[in-house]
Amino acid sequence: MKFDKVEQEKKTYIKVSEQIIRTIIEGHYKIGDKLPPERELAEQMGVSRNSIREALGTLQALNIVSSHPGSGTYVESLPDSKELEALILPVIEESESPMVVFEARKVFEPGVVEKAIPSLEERDFDLLKGILKKMESLLRLDKYEKAYDVNARFHLYIAEAVDNIIVRNTMSSLWKQTHNELLRETVIKYWKDNREEIIKIHWDFLGAMEEGDISITRELVREHYEGPREYFLNNHQGDKLEEPAG
Repeated sequence: MKFDKVEQEKKTYIKVSEQIIRTIIEGHYKIGDKLPPERELAEQMGVSRNSIREALGTLQALNIVSSHPGSGTYVESLPDSKELEALILPVIEESESPMVVFEARKVFEPGVVEKAIPSLEERDFDLLKGILKKMESLLRLDKYEKAYDVNARFHLYIAEAVDNIIVRNTMSSLWKQTHNELLRETVIKYWKDNREEIIKIHWDFLGAMEEGDISITRELVREHYEGPREYFLNNHQGDKLEEPAG
């Protein structure tokens, strides 16, 4: 099955996602079939491999494809045309790419946290610890949706401590993006595969803040967002085996 060139637009990954889905619906690929490697898809569609990775990450979040490290990407489900138009395309087209949101937070939030630390008092840290305990409890009970909302409370509480309305509003805007369906599904999938690491990094992050260690806190914030970003972009490790050395 040959793929068509994709018209270069701001959200190229959306066009790539739609084309892959339509080839599945048209019967070119069935459940269990392996999709072409990233490099081949990129060449056929005339797009970057990052756009292919964003598209595959999107389709994996929607359970249309699955990644098998060391092997490749395979069709996981067969949506029909009605499901595509009514459910799948609206989610893809109305949601910002998870990669874009992760990148923005990774750049912006370390500075927010640094500004918040001097304003946080003992009672604030007690409250933040209570939020984290709640989040950890929900994660251990596999209640990921509820834990996701508690996590937002944790980060937004920190942002509210910053005495700058522009910073607070920007942070609030970024976190509103967290509630788009595609991003939520991506983060929850990452959490399911990395639960203990997620719990640990949040407690380490809060501990560094309480100690006033700005350097370590900033690094932990960046690490916190780099994990799901890498998961989203590079969860198709099977393709890497097909690249030429060097």
